[in-house]
Amino acid sequence: MPIETGFQFIADYIKKYDEKDRFGYHNITNAEESNVGEKSEHRNRPISFRFMHMLTHATLLILHELELLTKSTLPNRDYFRSHFEKDYVLIGQQCGDIENCHVWLFRLINHMLDETFLFKRILNKNQKVIELEKLIEERLIFTHVNSVPTEINEYKRSFAEYTQKQSESSRLEYFVDELFENEPKYPLLKFFNLTNIYVTNPIEKFRTKLQAIPYSEKLYPITTFLINRLETYENIQYLYPIVTFTNYLIHKFNHRLKRNDAAVTTIEYYLTNGPDCETTLELYESFLEAWYELNLKEVRFECQTAKLEHVQEKENFDKNTMIAVVLLSASNDATSILLAACLKTIGKLQNEVVNYFHNTLGTDLSGRRRQEHIVPVQSIRSEHLFEINAEEISQ
Repeated sequence: MPIETGFQFIADYIKKYDEKDRFGYHNITNAEESNVGEKSEHRNRPISFRFMHMLTHATLLILHELELLTKSTLPNRDYFRSHFEKDYVLIGQQCGDIENCHVWLFRLINHMLDETFLFKRILNKNQKVIELEKLIEERLIFTHVNSVPTEINEYKRSFAEYTQKQSESSRLEYFVDELFENEPKYPLLKFFNLTNIYVTNPIEKFRTKLQAIPYSEKLYPITTFLINRLETYENIQYLYPIVTFTNYLIHKFNHRLKRNDAAVTTIEYYLTNGPDCETTLELYESFLEAWYELNLKEVRFECQTAKLEHVQEKENFDKNTMIAVVLLSASNDATSILLAACLKTIGKLQNEVVNYFHNTLGTDLSGRRRQEHIVPVQSIRSEHLFEINAEEISQ
């Protein structure tokens, strides 16, 4: 059987299996296995899946508490409670406000009482269940997910106004939460923003926000592509100092250093000996910083794969590493393959970004512009590279 036919057979089987109507509760996954990105195929955003998942387990938990599931074969109440609690934590991460996401959930549940969500059909078919879930996603989640902070503050303000009517004295916490302002009583309040003064991880906050935006892959394709692989593409910025040092060594030795000698002589020797040792040391230090910033686990050169493991202490790298390791050569032995594989792998990462940009925006359909601007890895300059750094973006 051809591979394409086999894949089609599997796809058809899965589709047929999914279309079969099944009744009752079906979930064999432990709460610990739930994750932020989990969703079913017919939903667009993970937060929609998580909301329905939480609602289902909350309902089953309540039925257990009311002892209405005593003769059921369903899991016990602790199972549903653990799922409900994990779902709440994940929704807090997805909406970007773990402390106050319960307020947003209250608002969503209130909106479910609107006429829009009066689904009068019987849910006796898979397709009808999917229609209901899509309705909730598109009319409820999508409508409110882009204004989570605003809606939380509006809801809290409404509650504060209600409780304020019950008491003549205003509570300090309402002013601390910036729901009200009272210039005579709190004249310095405007100089502080206690609720949003500091974000510990702006990149993660941005990633979470982007994941919650409906159809973000279509609206912001380049941003989504980069943010999803940010840690990997950060390696591109380190290519230049690595190439600069290796090019310098090639020029320095000019093929005069025998491979056998290179395999038994440490890098430290060339940093302290010779008329150009100061230049060698300067370039080596830039190389070392870049080399130890690489977060790649494996690198590949043609058919060979090598693991990138920083087994040596950074301070002792020059003492414990032979010059052959950082010396490019035509040899495919173990001492030289790691460096060549790193350069090849990082170069491919740069090409991935460039190709995705042009293919997505349709700016170079023939590929001619890319062909005209091809630069060999060993000829690159810093301005040739796509440099992205999460720490700098966060500042």
